Amino acid sequence: KLVNGKLLISLLLITNTVYFFMLLWSLPQLSEYSDGLKAFDMRPMGYSFLEAMKLLDNLGTEGINFYKNVQLRLDMFYPLGFMLTYSVGCLWCFEKISSWRIFGIVGAVASFIAGIADYIENISIYRMLSAYPEISPKVVSYANAATVIKSLATTVAMIIFIFGLFMVVYFVVKNKLNR
Repeated sequence: KLVNGKLLISLLLITNTVYFFMLLWSLPQLSEYSDGLKAFDMRPMGYSFLEAMKLLDNLGTEGINFYKNVQLRLDMFYPLGFMLTYSVGCLWCFEKISSWRIFGIVGAVASFIAGIADYIENISIYRMLSAYPEISPKVVSYANAATVIKSLATTVAMIIFIFGLFMVVYFVVKNKLNR
């Protein structure tokens, strides 16, 4: 009963408002500070220690402070929103069509893995930003692994959610045509 369309729409609006705020404001700000380099969060294939150092060198003190005090603070809300939104979305879609419920469960689990990995990524990025210029390769490795896992789990969750939405629309249209 907790998983319903109204809850899903509310969660989608809240979570994606935070996401678009980051995408349209804070991440472009970071890109300006770093001379066009992508933030750690936006590198789905990961990054090496040298790439991490180059980004941090380019950010400079002002950019590092912006990353720590603005971007990471915004990004503390997004993972929870993602976990809730897309787990509810995946479960709702496959419950609605009464088929392939396992996909809904897999999507919900992937949403939680993505969110947890995002928090680990954020903590690791904070540690890198705070330690700069004396950064441990181990911290970069943790952050990189969390980024890649987050990206893969996000992709799985989003594919399942979008597939579920298409299936809901398909069954609604099919039922209306059969009437």
